[in-house]
Amino acid sequence: MGINAVRAALTTPYVTKLIQVNARRLCRRQEFCDLEPQDMQHELAAAILRQAHHFDPVRGSVNTFISRVVASAALMMVRDQNRQKRCVRIRHSSIERDTVARESGKVPIGELLSAEDRLRHQGIVGDEERDGATATADELRAVLAGLRPQLQLICGRLMAGGTQNAVARELGVSRRQMRKAMDELRELLKMAGFEKF
Repeated sequence: MGINAVRAALTTPYVTKLIQVNARRLCRRQEFCDLEPQDMQHELAAAILRQAHHFDPVRGSVNTFISRVVASAALMMVRDQNRQKRCVRIRHSSIERDTVARESGKVPIGELLSAEDRLRHQGIVGDEERDGATATADELRAVLAGLRPQLQLICGRLMAGGTQNAVARELGVSRRQMRKAMDELRELLKMAGFEKF
């Protein structure tokens, strides 16, 4: 029963957007810059299908399950890629020591890099290169749409400028419940790649 629910949810707008957003985010990373977003989308969809038998509707919604599977799959892909980079069989090159033959002689690769290439080499890809702030806002909206209703309400009130204590009073929840909700919200945002929030 759980497998069918997950399969059916794969074509919903929420899950489609979630997969697209995470695939785009992964393709911004240096490790995956040579891959197409569609390839990453296929990998994430396959990860969802591999984990579908673990879905239990009693424990939570299908959207929450899928968002956690996607977040976990993305982290595993990054970890596996970094592990391959540390492999001793792979020859690493240095942009400072390795050279390229030019008419004027041998030139270090680093001298041929633009400022933008240097940032990419360091694993920093500016948001301006990829839809800028709009993409980030879309990604954040997709994550927030997957939250359970109470967390959505709390997050909405906090984003509107309310303090934790004021929101707790408004919603009639205890400080302890509010702290627990905030911890859960921070963890979900961190898993989605929004560490700065």
